[in-house]
Amino acid sequence: VRKVEPDPDDPIACRLWHSGRWLHTRAGIGAGHCVLNIFVAYGIPGNESLNQEFWEQVVCYMSKLGNAGCILLTDANFNFDLLHKVPAALLTALADGWLVDADRTFSVLHGTPCACGFTTAGKPPNRIDGLLVTPAQAGTLTDVTALKSHSLPGHAPVCFTFSLDAPMQKVVKMKKLPPFSPPPPDRRS
Repeated sequence: VRKVEPDPDDPIACRLWHSGRWLHTRAGIGAGHCVLNIFVAYGIPGNESLNQEFWEQVVCYMSKLGNAGCILLTDANFNFDLLHKVPAALLTALADGWLVDADRTFSVLHGTPCACGFTTAGKPPNRIDGLLVTPAQAGTLTDVTALKSHSLPGHAPVCFTFSLDAPMQKVVKMKKLPPFSPPPPDRRS
């Protein structure tokens, strides 16, 4: 696993890096033949507008990697179960199938409650923590387990197990094309 330093010419990468709420690492998998991008993101509590902006930058940054494998570990500071609270950029990525809510998907497939949860003042847990993955990684998820004995106040540590023994990866990077220019006017008149 290797930490990825931000490209100084990429303002979004620099903003995320300097926010202190973001980490990007890469791990070689499949005998080092493939790269898995692993991100940690800590959303901005108490300010929905800034949190929306932060997650927009996260999605924009991740989209630059094309379809490379990604795992995004979050303390998102919004409830994944309340769709009207999910930042628009993430909601779009989830709706388009570009990212998958690994906790929710495993829960639905196995008929179990979601494992991620944050509890405070005796209230029922809410899912401000989560794990989002690209579809290829969702297909390798084998188990999700909440750890029962821990000393973290409020947060439930969760172990996500993936089978990454024989990954297949074909990376297609997005390329930004120059703006479309209409053809010059026909001057044959």
